[in-house]
Amino acid sequence: YNLVCTPATAAPSAAALANAAISYTVVVSLETADGERHVGYNGPVKLAIADNDTPNATISPTAGAQYMTDGAITVTVTLPKGTWTAGKAATLTVSDPDNTGFGGWTATDATFVATVAA
Repeated sequence: YNLVCTPATAAPSAAALANAAISYTVVVSLETADGERHVGYNGPVKLAIADNDTPNATISPTAGAQYMTDGAITVTVTLPKGTWTAGKAATLTVSDPDNTGFGGWTATDATFVATVAA
C-alpha cells in the first residue's frame, strides 16, 4: 500500500504570506499499488508537520495519531501570515503511527510540501 497526499506540493509566495495566512486542503489516501483507495481501512495514521522557517506552519487535525475513515483523511495545512523566506518549506508527513502496518500491510510514507516562492 501507499499513502498519497493530494495535492503533493504547493508554492505560496512570500509576498502573499506577508499579507495573509494561506491554507491548503490535503486529502490523504491509503491506496493500493493500482492507485485505488483502500476503502476498507478505518484506523490510525500519523500526521506530522515541520518547517525550516518562522513563523511555524500548523495542521488540523493536530500532529500525532489521527483516524482515517474509508482509507482517507483530510488535513488542513496552514502557513500563517508573516515574513517567510523564499526557498523555505513546510512539510506534512503522513506515516504508519505504530510501525506495524495498516491492517497487517505496510505502506510507504507520503508528504505534502509547501515551498515558499519569491
